[in-house]
Amino acid sequence: QQGERFIGNAGYYWAASDYWDGQASLDYNEESGLLIRSGMNYAWRYRFSGNVSGSYTRESHITTSGTSKSTRWSLRGAHQQTISSSASLSGSMDFVSDASFYQNFSFDPTDRRQRTLRSQLNFNKRWKTASLTAYVENTENLDTESLTRRFPQVEFQMFQRRLLSPDSGHDARWYHNGYVSYSSRV
Repeated sequence: QQGERFIGNAGYYWAASDYWDGQASLDYNEESGLLIRSGMNYAWRYRFSGNVSGSYTRESHITTSGTSKSTRWSLRGAHQQTISSSASLSGSMDFVSDASFYQNFSFDPTDRRQRTLRSQLNFNKRWKTASLTAYVENTENLDTESLTRRFPQVEFQMFQRRLLSPDSGHDARWYHNGYVSYSSRV
């Protein structure tokens, strides 16, 4: 846009500790206003790690009928956590105020082409003979404005094991070759 003045990606990075860091930046555009970006990464080795970032702008455009203002934003994040040696939790989120936010404000070509937003949360637990998985998911298509929500689903699986085990010190017979497994989804 000819004649438009702007300042792009003026920011600050802060490595606060071994466990987290933060960054903030801003863009100023003479025509549309100020865009603020911020983000944070965090990690505690062997326990959890993740990040969260967001952008916010309050755009102003001068039109023939006056000044129009709009608020636009984005919010992203991811988290992974080891609860115990046999249990974990992970999730991610991606939300925007409107379908063209990434196309208008992102420098990353992958973001600019992204037309589907997905947010999800997973929990996994494993025992010696079984496992449990629970998850919830939200998917939004920015082009068709369709929203798909997968309500909490739980999957339980009992691993394969023998129906009858041979006594200690005895050889397995033909009737010891029967196995059973079980799985269900709610």
